[in-house]
Amino acid sequence: MTDPQRYAAQQALEQIGNEGQKRLLASRVAVVGCGATGTAILDRLARAGVGTVRLIDRDIVELSNLQRQFLYDENDLEQPKAIVAAHKLQAINHTIEIQPIDADLNSRTCEQFLGGTNLILDGTDNLPTRWLINDFSVATGIPWIFGGVDTTGGATSSLLGCGGPCLRCIEGLLRRWDTGGSCLTAGVLNTVTSIIGSLEATEALRYLVQGAATSDEARLTLVDPWNGYFRILSFERYSKCPCCVQKDFSYLAGRWDVPVHRLCGGNSFVIIPKVPIDPAVLSQLAPRLEALGKVAYNEFLLRFTHDEFSVFVFRMGQILVKGVADEKRAKAIVSEYFGSAVSV
Repeated sequence: MTDPQRYAAQQALEQIGNEGQKRLLASRVAVVGCGATGTAILDRLARAGVGTVRLIDRDIVELSNLQRQFLYDENDLEQPKAIVAAHKLQAINHTIEIQPIDADLNSRTCEQFLGGTNLILDGTDNLPTRWLINDFSVATGIPWIFGGVDTTGGATSSLLGCGGPCLRCIEGLLRRWDTGGSCLTAGVLNTVTSIIGSLEATEALRYLVQGAATSDEARLTLVDPWNGYFRILSFERYSKCPCCVQKDFSYLAGRWDVPVHRLCGGNSFVIIPKVPIDPAVLSQLAPRLEALGKVAYNEFLLRFTHDEFSVFVFRMGQILVKGVADEKRAKAIVSEYFGSAVSV
């Protein structure tokens, strides 16, 4: 049973009240990405009492993350972000349900990971994943909220995919705004990730408490706290939008699926195997790998560390290769050390 004091300050708000809190507790939300904006979103939603929070991430915690990803600390290094975040959130609020998924979101997993929710929030770091979420949202009617950061600035949207304009209506603007630099190469201000995450969470709480009618317009909020910039733009549906007008869900159909992704930050690649990995085969392989490097194996992943690189094989199937400069080298390492156990 929830202590009545837990949400007292929130229920005292005229905008929320007792009924609004009940709606929050009955809500189911998915957050894609447990990085800087993602952890800010998750922290706010868990503390606010959103009843079921599903969190999806394919990466591990690294030292460079601690500058801005506030749910993690030094004890969490090299552990799956989704699993660590779930433990931290459950310690913050044990009365809600946390559903961690330490796997890659793609066209094959989209329905499984995002289906059955009331709302999807963006904590990702790349446009292709956002186009996939956008396709899914428009196709299913489950609304979503976009958010992203770039150096000292960030952007976030009002509700998308519920009958009004979608994110691809402003694809040209977003491609100009997103310079394509990684967190390490271009840099990122840690305060802006908290601001964007908080704005996304606020929009989510408003929707979950009050609902939102279909609108012919959507809002894009642009902020740059370093330079004192804050602007809200309105945009309408693009008459030739490939997604919400033409219903061409190419990302959801898998036509843009990429089996190897370079992660934000540089020399790290996620590889999605052609065939799911058998955990039993991994457990048999672990002792043999010990003769070639350091091996750690638990219920979430197998970690193999060589002098120059590390390979993380997750229980959900994706493989993370760190310390390599290009895709070919990443795939070659997996083939060399894991052989027929993994099909890349």
